[in-house]
Amino acid sequence: SILVSGESGAGKTETVKICMNHMSLVQTGSPGAANKTGSNGMDPVVRRVVESNPLLEVFGNARTRRNDNSSRFGKYVQLQFDRDDSRDHLMAEEDPDETGRSPTSSPSAPQRKIRAKVYGKSATNVKRDEQKEEQKLKKPDNPLPVCKLVGSVCTVYLLEKSRVVAHDPAERTFHIFYALLAASSEEKKTVWAGLVGMSSSDFVYVGETDFQEWDGLPDCEHYAKTCKALSVIGIAGGALQQLMQAIVIVLQCGQIVFEQTKEDGQEHCIVPSDCMEEVRALSELTGVSGDNLLSSFTQKTMITRGETFVVPLSPAGAKDSRDAFAKEVYAKAFLWLVREINAATSAHENYVGTRKASDRSSDFGMIGLLDIFGFESFPTNGFDQLCINYANEKLQAKFTFDVFKT
Repeated sequence: SILVSGESGAGKTETVKICMNHMSLVQTGSPGAANKTGSNGMDPVVRRVVESNPLLEVFGNARTRRNDNSSRFGKYVQLQFDRDDSRDHLMAEEDPDETGRSPTSSPSAPQRKIRAKVYGKSATNVKRDEQKEEQKLKKPDNPLPVCKLVGSVCTVYLLEKSRVVAHDPAERTFHIFYALLAASSEEKKTVWAGLVGMSSSDFVYVGETDFQEWDGLPDCEHYAKTCKALSVIGIAGGALQQLMQAIVIVLQCGQIVFEQTKEDGQEHCIVPSDCMEEVRALSELTGVSGDNLLSSFTQKTMITRGETFVVPLSPAGAKDSRDAFAKEVYAKAFLWLVREINAATSAHENYVGTRKASDRSSDFGMIGLLDIFGFESFPTNGFDQLCINYANEKLQAKFTFDVFKT
């Protein structure tokens, strides 16, 4: 496994991308590879593996004070390799013979004279015999590699869900929100007609921003790039629309506000009349009635000794309930995306090699890439950041112990 660590902005994510791109080129090194796998010599499954990393960045990275593309989650990618069945044969060709040379290497003139004395032959006859041996042991024009990348499996953890509903004014929330809101009107219509004419400043969870690009591209170009990458792993049409609608649901949750009121001597909160249109929009997106949405946000149900009590919430409590719902929707959408990526890239699901199906499930070589979040200290640090910094420090301590102390 390869552990990539460091403080925020040190280049961990870029290092992981470089490693993955380099390993994906292992199988494309032979001259005939491009003809067998495509114009760029890359197998379709391997292409999905390479595309999956920047795809996760769009949904899991955000701009912070120190880095415009900071990973706000941890991931462990297991690159799966098929070990070539002919590897023993190829290794045998490189084993030195009794004279101490490789059978496929050409000996020098002094070496031929020594062999002539040993075998009692002339140097010319020795050379002729060696040429015959070389013809027999000659490798094929395009020998198979010892191993090739055939898939990957990704595990994610500690997504910074709190960034979905609140972020520092000098920072941004996750990239996908800005990319979607910067898309063209036609692209927005395919997701939800209510997005047309809306920008990041129109949504409470996103807000105004002075930064309109990241990783060298403007937000509007990132949306088209993201849709293209999603299509590579099979998310297009209705599936793409549902994924983007989940993002819109999160945005719409932030538009609902609550007010304190008093009825029958009891205080509780309500949604003001001028906000009911936002509730109807959220109802349309989720497929849940407006009354059910309001009751779930403004009330909590308690069951005690078989009795059920409905307790009204204060505006602050209703806001927390709304935010918790938005964070959970985003987290579920993110995990669904990871599952779809794994389904499209896993060698167990997609690779058909020369070995029996019963062997393929357990006989893949593996290289693990662990990309952890960078250590950061914000003006206000929540529980999520505590977990991130703790995990970073513990993994850095393990790295120091393994490299310098063992």
